[in-house]
Amino acid sequence: MTTHAPTPIPPLRESEAELQALFSAISDVILVLDRDGRYVKIAPTSPSLLYRPAPELIGRTLHEVFDQDNADKFLEYIHRALTARETVQAEYSLHIAGREVWFAAAISPMDDRQVVLVARDISDRKRAEQDLRETLSLLNATFESTADGILVIDLQGRIVSFNRKFAELWRIPDSVLETKDAAQTRAFVLEQVKDPDGFLAKIDELYHRPEPSAGAPSRSSSPPTASRRRRTPPAICRTCSPRSTRSWAD
Repeated sequence: MTTHAPTPIPPLRESEAELQALFSAISDVILVLDRDGRYVKIAPTSPSLLYRPAPELIGRTLHEVFDQDNADKFLEYIHRALTARETVQAEYSLHIAGREVWFAAAISPMDDRQVVLVARDISDRKRAEQDLRETLSLLNATFESTADGILVIDLQGRIVSFNRKFAELWRIPDSVLETKDAAQTRAFVLEQVKDPDGFLAKIDELYHRPEPSAGAPSRSSSPPTASRRRRTPPAICRTCSPRSTRSWAD
């Protein structure tokens, strides 16, 4: 009985198979463009993230594919990379298949005529950043609209934030608050309380016991005056962050 040895796979075909498997595992867009912004090669990595199907891009220039502003921008990235002989980092967005897609791209020179552009989809990160900005904007609006005067100080005694009501109630100059110098701010406050020692004792208590105190003094909405000094520290223990910040609420 005659047996036949397995037919060896040609080295070139084996290399192509390995390269194809590698491309299949990559989710980035990989392009080769020349100095004129012409598409030279497109790796088969993420076809859904291409502005147009690959056959419609190969051989075309950026100005034949994009509007003037985008084409000029991308071509400028190419020229910067080729001139400086270094990688250029960029972020940009494109409308693809009816949705906005954000990319973080690295454009690196291959030789004196061509660059390779590797772009990663960062849309999820950009959406998260936008959501965070909107949340912070809402929190800031709430912070400024409250009737309380609030000063937030971290565990090292540094001013983190304050609202306009705090400055108005305590008549503290913006020049002092903007320096975020807690010692100066405290000095202005101490001049307006009836019991400075008691006030300082309360602040020390806040630093050593970050959780809200059930026995915290009640607040007063009236600003201090020269003839009317407060008998209790003008603070309610509020915890802005259990481990990092605390605030006084007037």
